[in-house]
Amino acid sequence: MAPSPRRAARPGRPGPPESPAQVAIQGGGIKKLGERVRQSNPCRRREAAGSTLIEVLVSIVILSVGLLGMAGLQAAALRNAREARLQASAVRLATDLAERLRGNPDIALRRSPGANPYLQSRTRTAPAGVAPDCMTADCATPQQVAAWDMGEWLQRVFASASGLPGAHVTVCFDERPFDADGLPVWACSGTGDLLRIKLGWRRASTDRSRTGGAAFDHVDAADSRPSVSVPVLLGTAS
Repeated sequence: MAPSPRRAARPGRPGPPESPAQVAIQGGGIKKLGERVRQSNPCRRREAAGSTLIEVLVSIVILSVGLLGMAGLQAAALRNAREARLQASAVRLATDLAERLRGNPDIALRRSPGANPYLQSRTRTAPAGVAPDCMTADCATPQQVAAWDMGEWLQRVFASASGLPGAHVTVCFDERPFDADGLPVWACSGTGDLLRIKLGWRRASTDRSRTGGAAFDHVDAADSRPSVSVPVLLGTAS
């Protein structure tokens, strides 16, 4: 039986769908079924590559700013930790001397520096060794004990490794240890019943715009003030 002839499409009605083979035959050539030819645009490729490069550069800048901020915080933390350690050391030293003063009131209550070795004002330099050394020999009098107490204590204050850098020490009778603004001062009135232990050292300045040697507050500066001021009530001599 002969195949029926293909019906022609009536005018105004769509014809039957074309087969994949017919769709594939275009412009005199045969394309593989399902394949599409994409023509790439060189300008678009360059734009995409440029956008990626900008994103990478922005990410690097943000990362660099973050790393700089972390470095600054680390430096500030180390500086503050050092100042806190020195402050604690100064308080311990002052407390230690206060106990020595209370243990030897017969000498500590004397007003004359010649008769009272505890009354001192020194900057950066410790005295030479004091004899006799009460750790290895007998100290027969309270005067010898006082001289050795103060000498050994000053050696620890001015020690290069464990002491206070660029330190200044003042031990005096003082009933006006603060100025009109409530800030401690180095000057002593020489009156009153309280001994005052005053300690200062080279500290990092709070003015971060300073550089070099000016980045520190020195004890011999005109505006220098004690960082630690401890009162000592001695009681009465025996």
